[in-house]
Amino acid sequence: MPDGNALVDDLAARIREKIMSGEIPIGAPLRQAELAEAFGISRTPVREALRQLQSGGLIEVVPNRGAVVRVPVPWEVREVYEIRAELEALAARRSVERLDPPKIAELRAVNDRMYQRSLAAAAAGTTGSPFANNDGSNDAFHTLVYEASGNTRLARMLAEINDAFPRNVSALVLIDNPRHRDENFAEHRELVDALEAGDADKAANIMRSHVLSAGNHLAHWYERRSSTVFTGGPLLATGLLAAPRATTSLGAARRAGRVSWLNRPAFWPRRRSTTRGKSPSTPHPARGTRCQPGSFSTSGGRPPRQRG
Repeated sequence: MPDGNALVDDLAARIREKIMSGEIPIGAPLRQAELAEAFGISRTPVREALRQLQSGGLIEVVPNRGAVVRVPVPWEVREVYEIRAELEALAARRSVERLDPPKIAELRAVNDRMYQRSLAAAAAGTTGSPFANNDGSNDAFHTLVYEASGNTRLARMLAEINDAFPRNVSALVLIDNPRHRDENFAEHRELVDALEAGDADKAANIMRSHVLSAGNHLAHWYERRSSTVFTGGPLLATGLLAAPRATTSLGAARRAGRVSWLNRPAFWPRRRSTTRGKSPSTPHPARGTRCQPGSFSTSGGRPPRQRG
């Protein structure tokens, strides 16, 4: 039986794995009682594991809902992919002299497999599903380049960056967007050609442009879904999750940063009047004259201060 800290670390890793694979989708609630029952443990280590994941930015605590899987914002995705693009360009440049023919053939085979599986998933109608077929081919392709760079620290940094967002979303983006899927396959093929030809500059430039393009597509995907959350479906059968409630109250939406008084929907009420519950007129504090709210006395009373 592992000690308390080891149990919490192991539990946090298991929950994280389910989030990164898409088994627990973005926006889904993480209820302590359900997680404790699913893993066969008490609530205390579950609570500590969720705190650990919250400190890492993978989940967040939302008022009236508790812990939920955090939905990345588009600007955050673009920032991360900007860093990733430069590091992967360096990895591609370094790997030119280290990739032998068997590794080049493996890169081509992985790219072909990823493309064919994306086509099959799209044809099967799994577009937009959190359970889209993600066999990790895209990650495997890039990992081969990382490893061939011969720089362990560089490969470790890139692996940590890739863990910033759930990996199944990248597969969803490829399935959802046929044009991006074809471009992704073609860019991988051009990269392998440059690596095989020993052109370090071309390989680095292709990799940089490829990663930046992927980041933009991913940011757009999150942007289109930033105002929605997962609404249930087959995942409920796992016993790990319950369907989240939609955020419909004005206060909750404002706290979530989704609405302001300038863009509120028509069915939400306007701000309450500050004179609600008061008498129709109030005595002027200085002269005793009676003024209607929002006006001033014409018999010498001082007008309200004009604001710029």
